[in-house]
Amino acid sequence: MKLIARLLGCFTAGMAGLFFVRITSPRASILTAPKLLAAALSRYLIVASSGAVVLGLVVRSRLAVLTGVVGALAATRYVHRVTAPHDGFARAFGRNWERDLSPDLAQRMLPTRGGWRLPSVPDPRWERDVPFWTIPGTDRRLLCDLWRPPAVAPPPAWRSSTYMAAAGITSTRTSAHVPGSATSPRRGMS
Repeated sequence: MKLIARLLGCFTAGMAGLFFVRITSPRASILTAPKLLAAALSRYLIVASSGAVVLGLVVRSRLAVLTGVVGALAATRYVHRVTAPHDGFARAFGRNWERDLSPDLAQRMLPTRGGWRLPSVPDPRWERDVPFWTIPGTDRRLLCDLWRPPAVAPPPAWRSSTYMAAAGITSTRTSAHVPGSATSPRRGMS
């Protein structure tokens, strides 16, 4: 039981420690997926870290208590900073941005910045095996899956972009950018 408490404490402290890591070099990019996972599960890391503290107190493991406290404090600090109110919308859209919202749009906005559960939403539309390219010189077609917002979503919310997954690669296509077209931006070219 002591081993479980220590492992839980070390795991939660390690995951919460990723909140303080900045990924600035290609070598550090291996930490991107764990860092995103830690951010997505930050509220649950608080619960797991607290569990490590309680379990550490029960089995008298100083390491489990210490790592659990560190993990809980780091995750709590992260959640507090992410969900803290800010004036970003006021700076971007003006001080009275809420006044300019339509009543329908204002009703669909989340009441607070944080929450344990997301509100329920309608299922998206999924079109399977849509041909998007024909290989030159053959009649083979490359297929993709299109995920579109629900039919009840208003057009301005989704008109400019469609998410396409082809051959396990996810990319975003907007109406202004079509890969391979003359207007397609290319890296390294000015």
